[in-house]
Amino acid sequence: MKRRGLVNGAVFEFSAREPAPGSWCVELDGTQFQLQLQELSPGRFSILLDDCSLLVDLVAHANRFEIQIAGHTLWLDLDPAQAPSPRQAQAGGALEIKAMMPGRVVEVLVAPQAQVEAEQGLVVIEAMKMENEIRAPRAGRIVAVKVAAGQTVETGQVLIILQ
Repeated sequence: MKRRGLVNGAVFEFSAREPAPGSWCVELDGTQFQLQLQELSPGRFSILLDDCSLLVDLVAHANRFEIQIAGHTLWLDLDPAQAPSPRQAQAGGALEIKAMMPGRVVEVLVAPQAQVEAEQGLVVIEAMKMENEIRAPRAGRIVAVKVAAGQTVETGQVLIILQ
């Protein structure tokens, strides 16, 4: 099953399956990879891809994952309710930014008609005792703000419309 996600604001589509323990077939934006994955300790993995060996640290933050790899930090959002399709993210059309999980709006960081940059914070939502900042997947103009501070939201509920 293909899923969509955001890595540091860049949209991608992926699928993964494990035909044998520790052996993975991964497709990322149409390119297929075969890799070996071994969990060394909780949250620390060794990945063997072709002749390259990588150590990866993975920390879950409610609806996001922090990935430390080769001295770099990547933020991974896997929820398809948040991630636009690659065509939507590149196009200038209207894009609905949706809640990734149920929670309470702590703060709205933008107003209608505001210009925003890619990765700029839009809304802060508290879910599972953690505050999560929802960021713009691309630059654009805020068409509408559909929530207010203190409001409870459900998974998939539209928060912001970005043009």
